[in-house]
Amino acid sequence: MADCKASTPDSTVTGSDFTGRRLSSGAVADFIIRMRWVWPALAAFLAVVSVVRLDAVLPPESDARVFLGDDNPERLALDEFETTFNRVDNLMIAVEALEGEIFEPTVLAAIGEITDHAWLLPYVRRVDSVTNFQHSYANGDELIVGDLIPNPGTVTTEQAEAARMTALGRPELLNRFLAPASDVSMVQALLTLPDDDRATAVPEIAASAYELRETFEEKYPQIDIRLSGSVMLSNQFAVSSQQDGRNLMGPMLLAILFIIGLSVRSVF
Repeated sequence: MADCKASTPDSTVTGSDFTGRRLSSGAVADFIIRMRWVWPALAAFLAVVSVVRLDAVLPPESDARVFLGDDNPERLALDEFETTFNRVDNLMIAVEALEGEIFEPTVLAAIGEITDHAWLLPYVRRVDSVTNFQHSYANGDELIVGDLIPNPGTVTTEQAEAARMTALGRPELLNRFLAPASDVSMVQALLTLPDDDRATAVPEIAASAYELRETFEEKYPQIDIRLSGSVMLSNQFAVSSQQDGRNLMGPMLLAILFIIGLSVRSVF
């Protein structure tokens, strides 16, 4: 009877290979056990950093385009358009009359002041609103161009009504700077932000806008101010990331440590 022997010469493992693997695994295990007090301290440090100063370790990106890939076709088309012409960043200040219409003397006074104050915001290059809309009309042989409401702070009821009739008939204002019901208007500030320092410029503008809103809502309780535009959108992405870092990262790390403790049944 012939001997039958199963042989797998290609998979032969020598004793020295097993010894080397045991030594390698044992060295790693010994290192982990020997440095066992480092891991809880490192975990606690990461938890504190994530809760307190995550924004300093990982500065947030103040540009909504970070959520679009470099090869996104819409982003590529927008980048090409802005390279050919110009990039436009804006801040939209929506003013709502809580009672009545915006063509009330007090509300128009508020919009006029907001328009003037918006010129003082950082990086502003243009401000448009109902009050400073360039209205043109003929007076005999003369063509007169000027603000729709030259002196918003001293406007009369008759002047406000005349401005309302003019504004509702102008497509440049209706459904853009003025709602059809005349209860909401907008002040828009166009901005030129530095490409190399948007992470600083965007929060700076947002902080100034929040201060503007607080000031004028306190001064004019008959209006409500909402902030929008590309700058506020980009800023909110950064703010939300920071809030998530403070509110979620720390509890998440603690939950991971708790689960590990349950798994190995040891506090240490």
